[in-house]
Amino acid sequence: MRMIRQILYYRLDKGIGSDKAARALSISKGTVINTMRRFYQSGLPWPLPEDMSDSVLEARLYPVKPRVSAIYSEIPNIEYLEKELAKKHVTLQCLYDEYCTNSEKPVSRASFYRYFCRNRPVSPSMPVEHKGGDLVYVDYSGDGLFYTDSHTSNRVDVDVFCCFWGLSSFTYADATKTQKKRDFFASLTYVHFGILV
Repeated sequence: MRMIRQILYYRLDKGIGSDKAARALSISKGTVINTMRRFYQSGLPWPLPEDMSDSVLEARLYPVKPRVSAIYSEIPNIEYLEKELAKKHVTLQCLYDEYCTNSEKPVSRASFYRYFCRNRPVSPSMPVEHKGGDLVYVDYSGDGLFYTDSHTSNRVDVDVFCCFWGLSSFTYADATKTQKKRDFFASLTYVHFGILV
């Protein structure tokens, strides 16, 4: 059992400071301070009710934390999260926001992400080793952009060509009307002369 009652007696009845109370009880000063902080937060009166046992006092000051499995029981299962993540524009942050909206006591964002990372199925992967700057990665972004034609006031949709030079901060983006060969090679030409040369 913790020496809660003795700490309270020394601090509140005798008016002894934390240092002297800790030395008298052969415990650390931090334990005395922590016990007093928990006592004040509990809202219990001093002197304590006569019928309050040491075990009840300890339970009030040091409540048992819920088991980790109980905390995670409200989080959607991994199959659901994986299925949702496969949809367009769905991110883990979106799923966390949805979970917070539907949960009375949601876990922290970090705990949610940790839960997902620990429980998601391992996907096979093949690491590719290469020197920094050896490879250039090119692709079109998932969603294009648009601009408004100043003469006709019509919306003009464009595709966004993206280029990243491996292991560097060099990037290049280009808006093209289509993803056809002609536009693709034109963008590659700009990359070649604009960044790599």
